[in-house]
Amino acid sequence: MSVMHNPIRSRRFARGARFAALVAMLAPVAACSTLDSLNPFSKGEKYETKLLPDEQPDQIYDQGLARLSKKDAEGAAKKFNDLEKQYPFSQQARKGQLMATYAYYQGGKYDDAISSANRYVSLYPSSPDAPYAMYLAAMSYYNQVPDITRDQERSEKGLQLFQQLRSKRSLDIILLQETHSADDAAVQHWHDEVGVDAAWRGHQFWHHGSSASCGVAVLIRDVAHITEPRVTYQDAAGRILRVDFKYAGKDMAVVNVYAPCEADRRAAFFSTALQPAMAGGGLVLVAGDFNCILRGADMINP
Repeated sequence: MSVMHNPIRSRRFARGARFAALVAMLAPVAACSTLDSLNPFSKGEKYETKLLPDEQPDQIYDQGLARLSKKDAEGAAKKFNDLEKQYPFSQQARKGQLMATYAYYQGGKYDDAISSANRYVSLYPSSPDAPYAMYLAAMSYYNQVPDITRDQERSEKGLQLFQQLRSKRSLDIILLQETHSADDAAVQHWHDEVGVDAAWRGHQFWHHGSSASCGVAVLIRDVAHITEPRVTYQDAAGRILRVDFKYAGKDMAVVNVYAPCEADRRAAFFSTALQPAMAGGGLVLVAGDFNCILRGADMINP
């Protein structure tokens, strides 16, 4: 079979093919131009993805402290939690997790404080601050018990945590601050559950503040070396409680302190209000919540 070749038609077809290829190459460009014109963000400068430098951990921590000092507990907790998001598994993250727990507790967000404390203990079970996280969780449970005649599930959970604390460490003396106890009735449930017949066998000395602030307590376990515990001083504001006792036959005392947060009040507190509690003989141990810092990195406004 013979085939006739038409060179003129072939040349016309080749030119058409080249034109079609050119149109095909220009079509995507035209389409992009058309779509770009419909984009409301395409006019002017085009959007560029930029990586912004992360805040340094000390900056984030200081921002959390600043918010906490302004009574913005929720905002402070958010800042402290940012440390874990931006610097996971770091020392700053561990520190931030504990401070977030404290911020929640201070702000009355007790369920959040419990969750945060549980997370801290699960992530850092061997941390020396783990018992403090457990304490904040236990107190968060107790602070949610409005009436000793109501359901005591939360109180029982708090008691379980205190039992765990006692089993983890041999604690002979416990100092509590910010108990928010206004009268004896407010701590009656504590006496019933943690008293002689429960986990804590020993003496309990409570100095009441108000239901909204202050209140301190000293708990001394019944052990052979600690005898004759008694209250020898307490202030009018529910911030200072001194308990004297004999330890191995020697006179000793512990002064539980909850200092004011404000700098001017705190200075007057230590220079004036605390002095009567320091009078007397024997070795005196002062402990509690001083609301001050030991390291410059913890200062809000260096």
